[in-house]
Amino acid sequence: MSNSKRFKGVVCSAATSLLCSWTGQAQITQFTHVLIDPDRGDREIPVEFWHDASLTSPTAFALIAHGFAMTPADYDDLSEHLVEAGYVIGRLDTETGFGPSHLDFARDMVYVVEHAAQEVDALSGLLNDAQALVGHSMGGGAAWLAAAELGEALEALVGLAPAETTPSAQAAGQDVEAAALVVSGTADAVTPPSAHHLPLYDALTGSTCRAFVSLIDGGHCGFADAGTLCDFGEITFAGMSREEQQELSFAAVADFLSYHLDSDAQGMSNLEATANESASVELTLACDWTGLLEVPEVGLVAPNPASSRVHVPQLGLDGTWRAFDLHGRELPLRWLGAEELSVDGWPVGLVLLTWSSSSGGHSWRTSVAVVR
Repeated sequence: MSNSKRFKGVVCSAATSLLCSWTGQAQITQFTHVLIDPDRGDREIPVEFWHDASLTSPTAFALIAHGFAMTPADYDDLSEHLVEAGYVIGRLDTETGFGPSHLDFARDMVYVVEHAAQEVDALSGLLNDAQALVGHSMGGGAAWLAAAELGEALEALVGLAPAETTPSAQAAGQDVEAAALVVSGTADAVTPPSAHHLPLYDALTGSTCRAFVSLIDGGHCGFADAGTLCDFGEITFAGMSREEQQELSFAAVADFLSYHLDSDAQGMSNLEATANESASVELTLACDWTGLLEVPEVGLVAPNPASSRVHVPQLGLDGTWRAFDLHGRELPLRWLGAEELSVDGWPVGLVLLTWSSSSGGHSWRTSVAVVR
């Protein structure tokens, strides 16, 4: 009888290195490699690597860190999504028992991030220099510890319901330089947001970009696959469905990573748009970045010159319009409709119109010539 492993959409044999068929667009190659850390008594660090077999150019690397008493196999759904998004992923297979060392777990992450590209021959030619840590619960808190040690060598840090650790992940937050995303469920009773997610987010004072995605009625275990040990901790949970929580959280992770690993500004725009369009998502975004807002160059504000009113199309994101005369004095706005702005009462001459998104990530400006 063959020893095989089946997970959603993928069927693999149990060989050390294997090619798997997947019902999605990617064809997943999965293999396990054990790295050895000589500075910690030749500590063995087994990592499961996944990537799309059709990769033709180097891509970014994302290392997934599991929660307490969980294993890499509990994150097949997340793994599939990130491979489909174009990344090579690693799934750390250490500290899976009931007495884990958070510090050793973090140091395992550091070693993999620093050495995988050089020591794993099967990754040759597949990785560029961009790297991220994605941790759930305990793995999220331990990722804070690892990110603090990695400094500028790490581009992005993602915590899915991240938990406080020993030593303190919150204390380590001030030394994290990577862009960071926290995804939190408001109904999480395992690691309540007020005691874990928010303090870890607030501690990231050195990060140039922080995002906090709050899933209304989201839980703790919905980030992982169904049927894991984690579910016993939320056995009475009756909030957001796992399907919706994974759809929203995985999209947020992929969008955030696409900007910080691939320099694709559309990813951040998508993150904002999802928050604006979904009643189940609240987004706090504090980023030092310049969004690329795609708006038509011709006919955006018309007529121009204008004598009584001007048409100002909505830009698709939550934001604020303001108007200024040439002396820098702010002028009152009187909307005649959703996209019709009165220019009555404005002085004759050039008026500057500005718009900025609620997060501060996008801005746009134009001018209107007022005539009588």
